[in-house]
Amino acid sequence: MQISVRFRIRTPKKKKDGTHQSPKGKRTVYMCLTVNGVQARCDYSSGVRLDPALWNQEQQEAHGRSKMAQVVNDRLKAIEAEHKEILNRQISLAKIPTPESIKREWLHGNTPLPFVVELYQKYLDFLDELDGTEKGKAVRTMEKWYFGKQHLQNYIQKEIGRKDIEISELNVT
Repeated sequence: MQISVRFRIRTPKKKKDGTHQSPKGKRTVYMCLTVNGVQARCDYSSGVRLDPALWNQEQQEAHGRSKMAQVVNDRLKAIEAEHKEILNRQISLAKIPTPESIKREWLHGNTPLPFVVELYQKYLDFLDELDGTEKGKAVRTMEKWYFGKQHLQNYIQKEIGRKDIEISELNVT
């Protein structure tokens, strides 16, 4: 699996006359994550702030020998290493790493997300509890819901090759 973490400082917005505003002070360094040629939907902040005059876009680092440049470069290398570590961890857990899953884990930590079939089963359990009440479903309706669950499981097994997938892996386009 290939992973690429690119950094950039966003250019300021243009004025009405078409010229760029001159950035004053430090600006946030943003990241663009790509996994196997698939890019994350949007850039996200690295948490590193830097004077744009010190940034070298081609080399992806702060240039100069100042203490500030060294600290920034070390932090950016550490961020890239953290992303690679997350990728390797997801591979070892038999997950299919995506730019969004790596980004989410880096930003929010490793919070387990619910699985699709698991959520479907919880909903079926809820519907079963309603049996015999006003809000209960007819027997034939419940049979159709269980058939839908089986169909979903078969689809995930056939198309993805796993028993279940995280809800975040769904891509509805």
